[in-house]
Order: sequence, then structure tokens, then C-alpha cells
Amino acid sequence: MSGAIRKIDILANIIIIAVALLLGAILVKRHLLADPTGNPNRARMQQEITVGAKLSLPDVDWATNGKTVLLVLQSGCRFCSESALFYRRLAQELFGQRSPRLIAILPQSVNESKKYLNDLGVSIDEIRQASLKLLGVSGTPMLILVNNAGAVTDLWFGKLTASQEAEVFSRLQADNLVGGTDNTIPRPNTETTNISADDLKQAIDNRQRVIVLDVRERAEYAEGHIPGARNIPVDELSARAIRELPRSNLVVAYCTCTEDGLSKVARQILIERGFPRVLILRGGLASWQQAGLPTVMDTR
Repeated sequence: MSGAIRKIDILANIIIIAVALLLGAILVKRHLLADPTGNPNRARMQQEITVGAKLSLPDVDWATNGKTVLLVLQSGCRFCSESALFYRRLAQELFGQRSPRLIAILPQSVNESKKYLNDLGVSIDEIRQASLKLLGVSGTPMLILVNNAGAVTDLWFGKLTASQEAEVFSRLQADNLVGGTDNTIPRPNTETTNISADDLKQAIDNRQRVIVLDVRERAEYAEGHIPGARNIPVDELSARAIRELPRSNLVVAYCTCTEDGLSKVARQILIERGFPRVLILRGGLASWQQAGLPTVMDTR
């Protein structure tokens, strides 16, 4: 009888030890192997794709693109949806540029992917269906920067923090991938702070990357403004600028006040918020009208 009891005790001890080892393994996996940023989506990713890896996508000519930004998503991905605001800004920054080329990659059909991106409010012209496994991507979202030889130069995984989002834009700007050069608009970091109405009109006609910013009150804007101008009253600019304006573009601010007073305040706010290229329309809306250029009314 005592022998049977001893066997039961030994068996019970073995079971307890096994359970303890199992629980220990679960805790190690959950805590020690988790992503240090606390992003559970990133913790699940195996970084199969690496910097330096060569990628192949049908009908994508890496050499012609110069640089390519791949945005890898899939419908139903929680962290993709939570990152939508960042993707909207990215798409705005790269809109209309020949290099880099922004391509959305999803495993769903192109039509399904278009609907998904539309639901997120992300406007991307080029959408491809591709197997994430064949790309070496085991989790989404993922942002991949590819050079003209088809080699990966940078990778960002999962839902990015604010500092990581800034890193993405900084990396693109460092490579001269956003905020291209032109001959009409004065370059940043010069003593030039103003632009004439004629030069601004020429820049717009040449489809250069210019944001015309009306910093007056909404009622004044509605009564008449430069075609295509965005309206952010100067007292709202500090809070709204980073969310609504791509920092790589030149911003030209204008108002109707004496000596462009509001425009000067707006320029200072934008520079403090990290916008490197901000000019003032010399003479404001009046100079635009005196040059015989059109204005429009907001009829909404």
C-alpha cells in the first residue's frame, strides 16, 4: 500500500514539474520575446525579409522607378487600420512623383484591395496582389524601401510609433525622395522669405509641389481665395499643420492684412513645426488680384 502511495506521489510531482515548465515557457515567450515597443503585432512577425534582400515583383521595373516604397497590408489587419492616418500622409507626400513610386501590396484581389484602401481613406494609384509568403513577409503592416536594383534598403514593421513615423519621412527626405527641386521656387535655407504672385502662378502651372495656404478666417476665405488654396486660420495652424500638410512640399502662405502680418506669423509657426520650405505671397491676395489672376468663392 505504501509503495502505491509513493508511486502516486512521484507521478504527482512529475505532473507538477511538467506544468511548471509549460507555464514558464509561456511566460518567457510572452514577456522576454515580446517586442520591446509593446506592439503585439510586431512581436508575432518573423523578420524573414531583411535589408539587402533582392525582391521580385511582376511588371515592376526597379531601375525605371529609381526608388520604390512598398506598403504591405491586408484587409482585416487591426494595426493596418490603426495606421491609416500615417499612410494617408505618406501617400500625400509621394503623390505625383515618378520616384519614389508608391505601391500597395495586398494578398487580396486588386478590387478588394481598392475598396479596403478607400475605406481607410488612403489614396494609392498602384495596387498589386501578391503572396506575402513569397515576398518573405510573415506579418502586416510592413513598409519596405527598395532601391533601383530591387534590393531592400530599409524596413519598418507593424504599427509605428510617432518617432518611427518621423524616421520614415526623414529617411525619404535624406534620400531626396520627397520635396523635389525646381527652378521657379526659391530653395530653403536662403534669405528669401517671399514669392511674387507671378512666380507662384508659374509654379502652380508647372505642377510643382506647392501648397497655397490661406491663413485668414473661414468667412474671408469663402468670400474669395486663390484657386486650390487650403484654408487653415492662423490660430488653428499650430494644431492642424502636422496632421494636414505634407512637410516636404513648399508652403506659400497668404492673407489680406497690412504688410502680410498674419502670413509672417503663419510662416514662423510652420518653421517651428518642422516645415523647411515656407514662403509668403508678397502683397497677399491683393497682389494676386492686381496681377490679373483669378479668385474663386466657396459656395458651400
